[in-house]
Amino acid sequence: MLSPRPPWMANFKRRSHDHYILWLRKANVWCKIEVLMACKMDYVVVLDLEATCWAGVKPAPSEIIEFGVCKLHRDGKITDKRSIYIWPLTYVNTLSPYCTSLTGITVDLLKKHGMPFDGACNTLTKDYGPKHRIVAAWGNYDRIEVYNQCKALGLTTPLGPHHINVKELYAFMHGRKPRGLGRILKEAGMEFIGTPHSGADDAYNTARLLDYIRRGFDFGLNEYHLLERKR
Repeated sequence: MLSPRPPWMANFKRRSHDHYILWLRKANVWCKIEVLMACKMDYVVVLDLEATCWAGVKPAPSEIIEFGVCKLHRDGKITDKRSIYIWPLTYVNTLSPYCTSLTGITVDLLKKHGMPFDGACNTLTKDYGPKHRIVAAWGNYDRIEVYNQCKALGLTTPLGPHHINVKELYAFMHGRKPRGLGRILKEAGMEFIGTPHSGADDAYNTARLLDYIRRGFDFGLNEYHLLERKR
């Protein structure tokens, strides 16, 4: 049975043969991801981090204060949504008002539920296994920030080599510059669930969008083969 047809597939039949060739190239990329999932993985780890920030000039480099994470399973179910809070090293007892208003994270929250960065990486590794699975995120920032902070602290990154940039994937499918996550969800006929800039909520909504892209892409491949058989 074909997956429900997303709005962005509406003009699929009117595309030229060159567009079909491009779709085959996209299919090749996605099929490689699916093969990896089938061979090694029962779910994709979806990650979104929050870091210290300021309204004006940064007085210090940003530090990660939250791993927002969840699992996107092959059947489309999203489970194990969680926030892993982390103590910053530089500003242990204070966060900027801008950072708190943006993320909802307070010093009291970090003192109550936070842990050192290496402990957060160990928790992420133990409970989600990102080293041996595909990790998806809204952009490359999260992957790079984790790598840079691990390098600065002399730690090994908990993330593996397989990464899906959901923002670029969506832009690639549509042939245009990507917008914010909330606007893209609306384009896809979905509303953002939760609070923007909450790491856990951002990860959850990124997982929803990734599943939408995957279901729509599967439909595109099926429709392509049906059209080819009619020629």
